[in-house]
Amino acid sequence: MSNPVLNITLPGSWAELSEKQLYFVSKLLYMEVPELELLTRCFLEFAGITILSKDPEIVITDDATEGELCYWFKKSGTGRFYLDVDMATTLIHHLDFLVTEITLFKNPAKIGKYAGCNFKLYGISLEEWLVVDQMYIGYAKTRRVEFLDNMLAVLYHLPGEKWDEQTNLATRAARFKSMPEYTRYIVFLWYTSCKLWLKGKYFYLFDSSDTGDASQSANDYVMSLISSLNEGNVANNPQIKHTPCHEVFYELNRKIEKAKTT
Repeated sequence: MSNPVLNITLPGSWAELSEKQLYFVSKLLYMEVPELELLTRCFLEFAGITILSKDPEIVITDDATEGELCYWFKKSGTGRFYLDVDMATTLIHHLDFLVTEITLFKNPAKIGKYAGCNFKLYGISLEEWLVVDQMYIGYAKTRRVEFLDNMLAVLYHLPGEKWDEQTNLATRAARFKSMPEYTRYIVFLWYTSCKLWLKGKYFYLFDSSDTGDASQSANDYVMSLISSLNEGNVANNPQIKHTPCHEVFYELNRKIEKAKTT
């Protein structure tokens, strides 16, 4: 039996996932689907194929005298085809990155009508980062959805909106309450990847904070170091909080590195 020519393309990392694929993965992770089921469902979704039978059967191919144990699938434009069990397993486990360490990827450009921040947090002030990080920790510890809403309230906004002392967090957060939680959960996943990326970029800063994993916050630690930037004048703290977070992280990281290497 001959097999049609197949064209199956799968992402190889979190950064290669499309937004549609991200939403699909986020829903499964939010539902806490078992790992193998998650990988299998993602394989079928990403490859655009349908499995015709959950149990493999013996197929005798044109170039073999003995049958192989195969699964039957269907793909639009291709029709029915088979994959032997080993090949199907290999393709499914090509997506193992989804259940191992998460790596940096782009957050959705928009959620509803609200535009997202830069995926590396460029343009986010230290004050905004402090709020987001605290909300992230709150959700990681409790799974209370209001913490997710508060994260989105800072990170997603209408064009031209700014964050300042007059911003009402509760009012902004209310915008997202009607959205499915797995949609908002994407932002939690993205921020997890961003925290790990920040830890690598500003090694001395975040390593010194002893944040053992991405669910722990460096928030208090960073605040304790602001005194090294305000030249002993706490009146300068508001100005520092309005500074882009990367500028603060860079300066703190530089100071700690210098102290440790001299």
